Formats: sequence, structure tokens, C-alpha cells
Amino acid sequence: MSLIVFLSPDDPSRALFWIDQEQGHEGADTPLAALAERVQSNPRASVCLALPGEAALTRSLNLPMKNRRDIERAAGLMIDDQQAAPIEGRVIAFGPATDGKRLVTALPRRTIELGLTAAEEVGLDPDILTTDHALLPAISEGAAVLGLGERSAVRTEEGAFTAEAGFADAVLEGQEIRRVGLKDLDPAQAPNFRTGMFAKRRPMPDLRPYLLAASLAVIAGAIFLIGSLTEGVRYASAAAEKRDAAETNFARAFPGTPVLDMERQVRNRRVTGPTSDFLPLTAVLAEVLEDQETTFLQSLTYSEDGQLTAELVFASFSDLELVTADLADRGVQIEEGADARSEDGAFVTRLFLRAS
Repeated sequence: MSLIVFLSPDDPSRALFWIDQEQGHEGADTPLAALAERVQSNPRASVCLALPGEAALTRSLNLPMKNRRDIERAAGLMIDDQQAAPIEGRVIAFGPATDGKRLVTALPRRTIELGLTAAEEVGLDPDILTTDHALLPAISEGAAVLGLGERSAVRTEEGAFTAEAGFADAVLEGQEIRRVGLKDLDPAQAPNFRTGMFAKRRPMPDLRPYLLAASLAVIAGAIFLIGSLTEGVRYASAAAEKRDAAETNFARAFPGTPVLDMERQVRNRRVTGPTSDFLPLTAVLAEVLEDQETTFLQSLTYSEDGQLTAELVFASFSDLELVTADLADRGVQIEEGADARSEDGAFVTRLFLRAS
């Protein structure tokens, strides 16, 4: 199954159009929940979520470099030079190079958050996150046009846009127009926003074969690894318990919501959620700790005045500095406790966190 879902600009919980390009099935005005059921019955399914492109700025730019950071920097400068007005919370994505050119799309962060949240609420976990007009095939002359009811998605040699059908026809007057259908779309060449803060979370690998190999090595004589392995298992078990507790709290707070990417789902709840800082702070903390191999959460306490107290277990003070620096970069106010102590070869301390 290769499913392309066009979100409705009026109701992000519904698909304006959808198509399964492998099986040839397609439909219109369908709840996302119904499409999620189709996907869940096929574990090998790939999903492309097409966001309404009216707020996007999409251009075909000469970007032959291969380094991702260089591409993002150059694309940002070029997009800024071409946009008529600043895009609030702008996020940039780009497609693969064709003859040195790449399709680049700038989109407001809120548009991405709303669309992705609507999909995740019903269990859809898209592999590709792009705009509707970016799916149109490349064209060297004239314009490719996809009808979206009262709207049109347009792709030209210079870029792409989405607008009311009448406006699009007026803009393209006198040009050669090629009408395309859902079967002509090409998700592989579209700019994909499923990177960075919106990256799709990958499942943890199965570590059992590695643990078996480690056990054999221990038996062979690597006695010094016993202590390290014991500590690692203990910390991993503690982390798993905290994760299970967090998922239990999430289920209580949001009954009926499937857990796909808890950190992002909690963070996105800030769009419409309560004013308490507990969920945003815990989401940021969980995201920071996810990248740490030797720092683990032992307990959490939240006070009515908005302070989150996190008790952390860490291997060295340099590890703690990495965590505090990452939290500060994400706008969290941090105060370190003065009661750091040593327990079983590790260190334990408290961090007092507040939202900026």
C-alpha cells in the first residue's frame, strides 16, 4: 500500500482526497480515522500526508551542493529573498536534486503541527509530510495542474502554488496547461518535512543478540564488563519503568488517543491544551533525555507555581552539563540543586525547571 492523503483545508480530521497508488483505490471526503484503519491492516504500508499549500512558498532553486546543512542555509537565504512577507515560524524542506535544481518549500510551523497532530490523533504515522502542490510532477514548459475541488494545485518550471481555481486559471492564462490526476503524483521527489523536530521516531532495535554476545564475552573472561552491564541493565530498567508510567499518565490525560510519538504528541497539545507547564516541560525533558545514554530520570515532582523538579541519575558531571545546556537551548529555565550525591557508582541530583 502506498497511500497519499490530501488534508481538507477546512477540517484537518478529514481527507479531501486520497489514493492508494499501488492498488489503484481512491476516494474523497473521508475521515482520517477510516484511512488509519486501512493502514493498520497493512504493516508494510507507506503514507504521504499532503498539507494544504495556500500558506506555502515553493520554488525550484539551483542548489547543487550535497551537504544538508549547506543546502538548508542556501535555501533559507533564497527563500527569504523571494517571499513577499515573513512566514511565521518558517520551516524549510527540500526535495532531491535534478540537474542541480531542487524543489524547496517554506511552510509555517503551525500548519505542520496541526496537520501532523490530526493524523497522529487517529493513528496515522506518515512517512512523508509535504504540501499538495509539491506532489505534482516536474514540468519544463507550461504548467501541471491538479484539481482539488474549488482549489487548484499548480506546478511550473519556476515552482509551485495552491490557490482558488479561478485565481489559478487567471494566473496561467495563455500558458500551456497539462491536467494531471492523483495517479500522476510523485511523493519521492517532494520536499519532506519529516525531519528535525518533525522526524519520524524509529523503534528501538532488538538488543537481545548483543546482550547474548556480551554474556559470552563475560564468560570468556571479560570480568570487568560485569559491573558495567549490571549498571546498564539497572538504568535501562529504571528508564523503562518511567517510560511506562509516562505512557500511563498520557492515557489518563488523553483517553482514546493512540501513543505514536508521546513526546511530540504532548508538545503538540500546547496548540489547544491547558495552560499548565507540566506537559510541555516533561515533553522537552523527555526529548532531551532520549539522546542521552548515561543520564536517566529517577523521579518527577510538579508544584502549583509551575516548577518541575526532576531527579536525575548520571554517570559524570559532564553528562549533566550536556543535559542542562540542551534544556537551556530549548528555552527552559534551569536551577541545579545543591544536594548532588553518589549512589552505587553513579551521581544523583535534582534540577528545578520552569518554562520561559
